[in-house]
Amino acid sequence: MASEFLIDSGQDADLIAWHGHTIFHDPEKQATCQIGDGAAIAAKTGLPVTCRFRHMDMALGGQGAPLAPLADHWLLPSASFYLNLGGISNLAFEDYDQQFRSYDVSPCNQILNRLAMSLGMEYDDGGKVAASGKLDQGLFEDLSRISYYQQPYPKSMDNNWVQKIFWPHVEQSSISTRDKICTMTHHIAAMIAEEIKNAPIPRKSPATIIPTGGGAYNDFMLQLIGEYLEEESMQYKIERPSPEWIEFKEAALMALMGFLHVKGVSNVYSSVTGSSHDHVGGLFIPAPRNPKP
Repeated sequence: MASEFLIDSGQDADLIAWHGHTIFHDPEKQATCQIGDGAAIAAKTGLPVTCRFRHMDMALGGQGAPLAPLADHWLLPSASFYLNLGGISNLAFEDYDQQFRSYDVSPCNQILNRLAMSLGMEYDDGGKVAASGKLDQGLFEDLSRISYYQQPYPKSMDNNWVQKIFWPHVEQSSISTRDKICTMTHHIAAMIAEEIKNAPIPRKSPATIIPTGGGAYNDFMLQLIGEYLEEESMQYKIERPSPEWIEFKEAALMALMGFLHVKGVSNVYSSVTGSSHDHVGGLFIPAPRNPKP
C-alpha cells in the first residue's frame, strides 16, 4: 500500500513511520502486539522504517499508550483540552505544573458502531439514532460503576478489555438497540465531562475543547458533552477543527513520531504514559541496500 501510494501520488519519501494495527494491548502484563512487519515494508519500498512505538515505553514501566497526545501538543492549536473520539475516547491537557497529561476515558465508537451495525448501519451518522432514542437510567448507572473509572491516571484501555468486560453490560441489557445507542452516547459524554471538570488545570473561562477522531462528527455527542458541562459555573467552548485534522490526525501523528525518532528527540511523554522518563520510542529499520560486488 505504501509503495502504491508513492507511485499514485508521485511523491517522494525519506522515511515511513508505521504503527500497524493493535490486536492486543495489556500494560499490566507488559504485552502489546501490532500486526505487520516493518522490515517487509522497508524491503518492499526501499525506504527506512520506524515502527514498534509502544515497546520501549512499556519496558520503562509505562502504559505504552496513549501516543496521540504528541500530535495534540505539537500540531494542533492551543487549547485547554484535546479530546480524541475514536474507538476509545481519550483526553489530553496541560496541568498546573505544565506537564502534559493524557489517558483513555471510556469506550467510544467501537461500542456505538457495533450497535449501529446491528441496525444495518456502519455508524450512527451525526448521532441521529442516539438523539431519537431514550436514556435508560439503569444501564447508564451500571456502566458508570465499572471499576476502570475509579482508577487514577496514567491509564489506558485495551480493545479486548472493552469487548470482554464492558460490552457484556451493554449486550445483556433488555432495552432496544436504539435506546442502547442513546444511553451509550450519554455515558461517553458524561464520563468525558466528569474528567474535564476534575482536571487539575488553571481555570480560565471559557476553556476550549478541540475534538478529533470520527466522534467529532457526532453532533449529538458533542451537544451532550456541552450539556453535562453546563452543571459547572465555568464556561466551555467546543471548537471542531477542519475535516483534515479530524480524519488524518493519526497519520500526522505517526509521521511526527518517525521524524522525532530519527532526530533523536523524545516522542513519548512519561507524564502521559507513566514510564520512568521521556524517551525516543520506536525501532528504526534502515533501508535495505545491495551488497557491493
